[in-house]
Amino acid sequence: LAYITSRVSTPILADEAVFSPADALSILQRHAADYLNIKLMKTGGIWQALKICNAAEVYGAKCMVGCMLESKLAVSAAAHLAAARSVVTMVDLDGPSLCSTDPYTGGPLYNEGHILMNETPGIGITGVSQAKIMALKATSDGAEEMTDAAIIASYDYIHDALEAGVNVKAVNCSWGGSSDSNGILARAVNAVGEL
Repeated sequence: LAYITSRVSTPILADEAVFSPADALSILQRHAADYLNIKLMKTGGIWQALKICNAAEVYGAKCMVGCMLESKLAVSAAAHLAAARSVVTMVDLDGPSLCSTDPYTGGPLYNEGHILMNETPGIGITGVSQAKIMALKATSDGAEEMTDAAIIASYDYIHDALEAGVNVKAVNCSWGGSSDSNGILARAVNAVGEL
């Protein structure tokens, strides 16, 4: 890559050569490319991508944020990175346009060649296929261990949401690893019944 970059006037973008901040730093130090392409799925997420952006800023290089065949969920995170960093001067975030369906609600809007950000917190995704994303945490009012009452209250909350017409498809429950996790769960399910 460095050989070609040093012998042509066309700017060279390092894409498949950039998997990590260390890869980016090596390319920048050797001037093996003029631009870096950052793909969140390849670099390990936003934190690693930010490190690549920082290195590019130090070396005066510009970045492009790209994607692979990814849904709007992943590309929304990439769009936020691109919008937040001035070192990113180009984007190629067409992954969602290649998907036959979009199961997500919220997030950036894709309008022809433009990606329009919104004011929704986080990356803006608000739901999946008509199902709202439900943040749920069972608490025990400051108690060290999870209590039957806290877990039952969590199940009651889910049950009430179902009764109100919320399309809950799955629930991921973690009871904090108490010594009696299985016993607490069994007692809570017996008290509440099947959802």
